[in-house]
Amino acid sequence: MQIDCISEIIPHLYLGTVEAATNKLILSKFQITHILCCAGELTAIYLEEYTYLLIAINNEPEKDMFIYFNKAKEFINEAISKQGNVLVHW
Repeated sequence: MQIDCISEIIPHLYLGTVEAATNKLILSKFQITHILCCAGELTAIYLEEYTYLLIAINNEPEKDMFIYFNKAKEFINEAISKQGNVLVHW
């Protein structure tokens, strides 16, 4: 299991790769409860075990990503308020 694919940013908030988001051992080790996926091609593969927010963002310089910030912030804040752990991956 590769652990360098996930990093704690602040308590309850993690940043990781798609490997972290799709590896149940890693998700379990870090007690992840919520997954925020920001990518062009999105898949929520563990719908029964985790709460997802999928934001389809393509990596384009002209793309206005600020329009997604409030939704993402609300998702993260709600999870943390319930003592959940959030993994953000792109």
